[in-house]
Amino acid sequence: MDKKRIYITCLLILALMGIIPLSGCSAEASGEDAALLKEVTLGVWRNDEIIPAVNSFNSQHDQFQIRIVNYDSLDLMHTELMAGKYCDFYLLDMDYSAMAGKKLFVDLMPMVEDTLKSTKNEVVPELRDAMTVDGALMQIPYEFRIGTCEGLRQYFDGHGISLEDAKQALGDCMGPIFPEEWKEKNITTKVSAVSSIFFVDQLNERDYFQKSKFEEYLKFWIDGWMEQQSKNMDSNLALFRPTFITEPGEPPVDGYIYTGYPTMTGMSAGSYFSFGSAFSIISGSKNVEEAWEFICFCLSPEHQRTVHDGMPVNSRVLQERIDERIEAKEITEDDAKNFYELLEETEWLTASPKITDIFSDEISACFGGKRQVGEAAKMIENRLNLYLEESRE
Repeated sequence: MDKKRIYITCLLILALMGIIPLSGCSAEASGEDAALLKEVTLGVWRNDEIIPAVNSFNSQHDQFQIRIVNYDSLDLMHTELMAGKYCDFYLLDMDYSAMAGKKLFVDLMPMVEDTLKSTKNEVVPELRDAMTVDGALMQIPYEFRIGTCEGLRQYFDGHGISLEDAKQALGDCMGPIFPEEWKEKNITTKVSAVSSIFFVDQLNERDYFQKSKFEEYLKFWIDGWMEQQSKNMDSNLALFRPTFITEPGEPPVDGYIYTGYPTMTGMSAGSYFSFGSAFSIISGSKNVEEAWEFICFCLSPEHQRTVHDGMPVNSRVLQERIDERIEAKEITEDDAKNFYELLEETEWLTASPKITDIFSDEISACFGGKRQVGEAAKMIENRLNLYLEESRE
């Protein structure tokens, strides 16, 4: 049996088991069950990790059941949302800003205030605050990571460095700007990711892209990369090591310190929260309370202790994990202290993948020496303008 037939057979089996519907985003029970059991639909995109949680929750509840709706395409899901065809709530990694502006999602902050704060289900406060915009909380992640950068300890003394600090260190450093084993594609991906976070503000229509600041920022990375390519620096340590923290208290590599990415004057420290997926409830749902009950279940200590693809968002479980790592001598008390300090200074959130792709498409040629920085910045500005206009329609 070829792979395609196996894949189709698996989909049919899953559909018969009730894990996914064959089409659309409605998931209705049939027969006597439809009359007795209410279904609350959860839209996901390529996310199988939530299935055990759904099965566990459903086995404990007889008033309603969570039914997963698995989308093959984010574009399809977005189109259906805008057309008013939606699930009750979603667990997705996507750009919520345009939809939040259209009030498509429920503000979760009142429910957080009532049921999560100062309880065993409390979300890590620093993460919650970073995700709050104008007092509203439109999404809550299932797990999280911290995107940051390590810098050589001999040139930096702590987290939060300016672009000027980085330029000075690069001038003094005899080594490459990035690890020697890194390829051009790796560099483009990292610079695109942080640039789309630092220089795009979708909530500010008049100054959504800080073009001139971005040009200066991009030139720093390109100049460093070009010099690295022109000289033999293989034996020297890199000035920066971009990384993700996926385990609480994880120390930097020997000889390095967490600095965050360099940022421009007036910007916050250059580390950001990243998460694989986050919950949001559709404002038109008739099952808001039921959806919130499931979200609280996923944020409970019992369930958050099973999260291993990243760090738990439950603050008590996060502390438990740190204590366990200290007891197992995986980390030290100082490592834990440094982690919490970094957590307090992490404020940014991962940008929309589509916005990051715009940056990546346009700056990749710059790192290959085939495009000028100003030209790339202008193309990014034009494409961002078009994308943001379409998002607000």
